[in-house]
Amino acid sequence: MRCRRWRLCLLILPALWIKVCRHRAFALTPHKAAAPGSGTYAGQSLKAGDAAWEGLQLNLTTDRVFSQRDLQREVEDSMASRLLARDAFDRVMVTVHGRSTYQSILDGVDPPRLMAARREMLSFLPSGPLRVLEVGVGVETWASNLPLYPPGVSLVGLDPEVSADATWPKKPRGLDFQAVRGWAEALPFADNSFDAVVASLVLCSVREPDTALREIARVLKPGGRYLFLEHIRAPTGSALRWQQEVLHPLHAFCCNGCRLTRQQDRSILRAHSEQLFTAVPVLKHYLCHGDWPCTTQIVGYAVA
Repeated sequence: MRCRRWRLCLLILPALWIKVCRHRAFALTPHKAAAPGSGTYAGQSLKAGDAAWEGLQLNLTTDRVFSQRDLQREVEDSMASRLLARDAFDRVMVTVHGRSTYQSILDGVDPPRLMAARREMLSFLPSGPLRVLEVGVGVETWASNLPLYPPGVSLVGLDPEVSADATWPKKPRGLDFQAVRGWAEALPFADNSFDAVVASLVLCSVREPDTALREIARVLKPGGRYLFLEHIRAPTGSALRWQQEVLHPLHAFCCNGCRLTRQQDRSILRAHSEQLFTAVPVLKHYLCHGDWPCTTQIVGYAVA
């Protein structure tokens, strides 16, 4: 029976690979940035300094202009499409293999090693009472950071898969916790709302990492901290880098849109160079053996 299951997998996977490659090539085509300080809206030419430009406060791209609501709608549509595809694939794998692909991959991660990295990330939280936002908090048993928060934290957990009937079995009894459905690229909070923002293994999955970082910087209070834990692309010329390039389309399809080939460390440093963050005191690179193909990882924090 097991041989039959694996033969069926071998028949299904090549067809899915072709479909996924085509799908990702279309869905992940990045928008070209508009010329800084200029753009068009409703046929009207706008320039930086114009009252209309300043009043709109829009995120401009070459052919499209997004308001906050437009961006949230696009991210939501993209997420819905992604989850639909993932769920369809998971139903096949549950039938063939007895469990979903995403669950199987997560079960293969070394929990002590990953939890040690999470503890190191949360050790960068300032002391004292804090209002903290965790972007991509996860739902059900995925919310791995919840038991690690220190006392005195008021936590808001944001995730696109939060629902009214979601449960949080890992939440400690004393933790002040509120769950909110939302997306990293369009955070539903006012400016300067949080003392710290936590995001672990998030930038690999969001559609627009630079937009997500701008949103994180926006909701942080001056001097607030952005705590991060991410896996990154392996060095050029390494065997792991080649493996990541080959596996990238299927991995993104099966693992909630997670991209193996992104360079989150560069994105964070670029955000610093653009003065979204005043400093990046800690950005530590390390190898997390056993988490293949996400072996190269970073942990640290930036200051708003």
